Amino acid sequence: MKTQLSLLLLFICLALSCEQPDTLAPSIIIVTPEENSSFLNGQAIDIAVDIEDDVMLHSYSLTILTPDNGEIKWTASQQINVQEFSIRESFLPEVKLTTSFLLKIEARDATGNENKTETEFQVNL
Repeated sequence: MKTQLSLLLLFICLALSCEQPDTLAPSIIIVTPEENSSFLNGQAIDIAVDIEDDVMLHSYSLTILTPDNGEIKWTASQQINVQEFSIRESFLPEVKLTTSFLLKIEARDATGNENKTETEFQVNL
């Protein structure tokens, strides 16, 4: 009995030490808006982003800014503790002239791996 218990403990210790560390960054898919898409002034723009991690997500940050001067037009962030997360928001731009916008997304998992992606879109008068 003592030998069986020792073997069981040895097996558990080996199994736990064989776990691979999490080195994969979260994946980010910007569903909408599509790259280089155009919208009309005052038209609601659907923001749809899917984030996923192989172990556990920790947080995300979403920023919409004008790329020419870096002025932030809208931002959202949240701490999350799930493997998959979907962002569904709406952005209502008001511009005085045709303007390009940059949507930037950053996601971090529980072990600190980080991924970033972005897409550009335009709002016309």
